[in-house]
Amino acid sequence: MTRICRVLALVIAVASPLTVHAQPTLNSLQQQVQRLMAAQRRVDTLLAQLDARVLALEAEAEKVDPEDALAKQEEDNKEKLMANLERRLAALERNPSAGKGRGDAPAGSRVRAPFVVEDDDGDVIMRVVGGKSPRLFIGNEKGGNIEFGTGAAGGGVMRVRDGDGDDRITLVGSQGHGEIRVASDKQTAVLTSGLSYSSAALRLIQGDTPTAVVGAGSNGNGHMTLSSASGEIVVLVGLNTDGVGMVKVGPAQRTSGLGPQSVLLGAKARK
Repeated sequence: MTRICRVLALVIAVASPLTVHAQPTLNSLQQQVQRLMAAQRRVDTLLAQLDARVLALEAEAEKVDPEDALAKQEEDNKEKLMANLERRLAALERNPSAGKGRGDAPAGSRVRAPFVVEDDDGDVIMRVVGGKSPRLFIGNEKGGNIEFGTGAAGGGVMRVRDGDGDDRITLVGSQGHGEIRVASDKQTAVLTSGLSYSSAALRLIQGDTPTAVVGAGSNGNGHMTLSSASGEIVVLVGLNTDGVGMVKVGPAQRTSGLGPQSVLLGAKARK
């Protein structure tokens, strides 16, 4: 009996430390499991919130009209452009000489073409087109407007149009040549200089037919011709090869040439 008691005491003595050390390990594992479960619940909550937000955004996207969205974007761009231009203008008004850009343009005063300027009603009042032949339109592009630009030869061109879009005044300057053209529905007056042989002339045109021409040749001598409605010259005023003034009137029956039959010739100056 005494021997059995000693064995039991030995077993109890050996088992007691194991029980003491196992208890903290079990508690630590339980705490870790609880923390993981709490984290899982937080993740599930965040996923549910994200799903709800995605569904709400999809519902809003279905209600948006693509054309309305594009129009709103264009309107926003216009507002940003106008705000930018107003800021630049205000800066220039405060200090006109604040910095210089390329050439004579102040810094910040450049706008890249093409662009359009509209009034409060959305009507176009100015349009600028870039490229090799730039154009500036002021007014209604489809009706009355003024157009400034360059021609094919690189010269300057200005056109003034009426309400129907027809050219009424045209100014051209190119390669030593200048021209002003004023037109109505049936008649046109054209003033040119340097177009041919460095001459200058004023032509009055009925439809497509020149009816009167007043000009000066490259030698400085003046001349004038008057024509019928059919374009036939009936009066010619000028100088002959001797430098004597002459007036030819007609028409006449002739086989060649434009000279009328009756001739008034001035006297040659005496030396």
